[in-house]
Amino acid sequence: MDFSEIAMLLLESFTETRIVRVYEKNGNEFQGLVMDINIKPQRAGRESDCFEIKIETGEKYLLYVRNIIKVEKDIDENSLSQIINETQYCKAVYGTHTDEWWIYHDVKECYIELPLCVVDRIKGMREMESQEDIINEMISENPEWLYDEEFYFHKSWFEI
Repeated sequence: MDFSEIAMLLLESFTETRIVRVYEKNGNEFQGLVMDINIKPQRAGRESDCFEIKIETGEKYLLYVRNIIKVEKDIDENSLSQIINETQYCKAVYGTHTDEWWIYHDVKECYIELPLCVVDRIKGMREMESQEDIINEMISENPEWLYDEEFYFHKSWFEI
């Protein structure tokens, strides 16, 4: 997204009092109603490269345009707890005790059971490296099933 697209979405969200979610490359996510927005002035003929926004929590955030990967407005309030880049914390791991593949989430310190669509895709593949590559590829697509906490198992519950 370029500066003008980001500015438009933030300003529209501010004027229309719509929920907005801003995603940064480093995995940070800011969401809520935009209560205040300041675009930092241009420097030496370059366009501004940062916004200072205040979201309904009352905290101000300084967001650099070069770090923003996406801005959404009019988002579903049920999805507010999801992090856009959940994939950066997840990787395929093979359980020697369970003799099956799992997804390990570094931040939540849990294992995620593979959904049937992934199991079907790797079924019949002999090489473990190929299976791991397919699972990690599917994770990188940020699928909805990655957020289904029904299939989360905390690592302290058992050894995979």
